[in-house]
Amino acid sequence: LVAAAMTLAAESAVITGATSTFTGPDDLLLDPSTNVIAVDIGGDTAGNTVNSVSFLNDGTGITGSVSNGGVTVSSTAGFSINGWSSAPTYIGGTPGSASALGNIMHDIRWSLSPSTIGVDITGLNSGSIYNVQLLFSENGSASDRHLDIGVDGLLVVDDYATTGTSASVGSVYSGNFDPGADGALNIVMGVEPFPGDPNNTPATGADNNPILQAVIVH
Repeated sequence: LVAAAMTLAAESAVITGATSTFTGPDDLLLDPSTNVIAVDIGGDTAGNTVNSVSFLNDGTGITGSVSNGGVTVSSTAGFSINGWSSAPTYIGGTPGSASALGNIMHDIRWSLSPSTIGVDITGLNSGSIYNVQLLFSENGSASDRHLDIGVDGLLVVDDYATTGTSASVGSVYSGNFDPGADGALNIVMGVEPFPGDPNNTPATGADNNPILQAVIVH
């Protein structure tokens, strides 16, 4: 739960929120005093704690769901990989945090375009502002990956490039949202004609298969 926007350097065609890269835990918002839930998407390793924020794992299937304090994060994709490509290597953070973040980012869910990845965050308080971080890594792949991100039916990032050829660099989308009367945030990643898309055209990358490794909510 957050009261103000978190500042991150914008790199994509961002409509709401911000995108940036990270090389370790200290580049992310990880505050145990305001953290609501943190999830290793497609993971099965317990005990990963990053800068005192404990990540829950939601299993290795193509769907997953996990709850903390009444808040639930559920995700659906076409595929899941536990231990994808090169294991990321990060730096910084409290002792053990860089290694734990690498464990988290080694697991993914992904879909074959034009299929999408869906993430539903439920059990939130209407009228409160929540910061949501979506974490991505190519884990050493040279993939030219681009995708759109939508929240509650509205485009928030157009043609977002997650591409990175180094397993030590990840990318993060961060946005602040009011969940509304239903207490839920519904997130979709992929290439879709979202309402409000400024060009309403397919993403420009050679690879438009959406991926996701972690979700963090404050």
